[in-house]
Amino acid sequence: MHNYHDANGNLPTHAIYSKGGKTPLLSWRVAILPYIEEGALYNEFKLDQAWDSPHNKKLIAKMPKLYDPIMGKREEGKTLIQVFTGPDTIFDGPKKMKLAQVTDGTSSTILAVEAKDAVVWSQPIDLPLPKDKNKLPAVGGRFSSGVHVLMCDGSVRLLPLDTMPKVLRPMITPASGD
Repeated sequence: MHNYHDANGNLPTHAIYSKGGKTPLLSWRVAILPYIEEGALYNEFKLDQAWDSPHNKKLIAKMPKLYDPIMGKREEGKTLIQVFTGPDTIFDGPKKMKLAQVTDGTSSTILAVEAKDAVVWSQPIDLPLPKDKNKLPAVGGRFSSGVHVLMCDGSVRLLPLDTMPKVLRPMITPASGD
């Protein structure tokens, strides 16, 4: 994510969008491929086609090992690594965010998380942040000791599974002053 930011001046958006910017086609996980030493795979994608187009669908099985689960059952072409999406998150549709806009602090703000349910790695689907501030999407579950989170400063932490929404939610919002 940081390499992408350094090269483009912002973090990747939630998805690679269609020309009009309305239709998400491919995941941010595809967008960062050149920055995780997977440029050749990135070049195989047709960026103007959806993740499940006949051409791009063939690339699902080529998921980089970086997106594999650390432990437990592996499902071909599926990953647990996801981001929180929607208003008040870093990944709010096609809006571009710079690390400097993470005013709550990069060491205090979650960039990506180990979700409970796996998704096709190239599909532009992640964890929508519910409007109800007492709820959160399902995260973790592979480790009894907690859930792994990637912070905006690049560090990885293990948070207890029972971390309450009132504690975790401020760590998701990048600029809410909490």
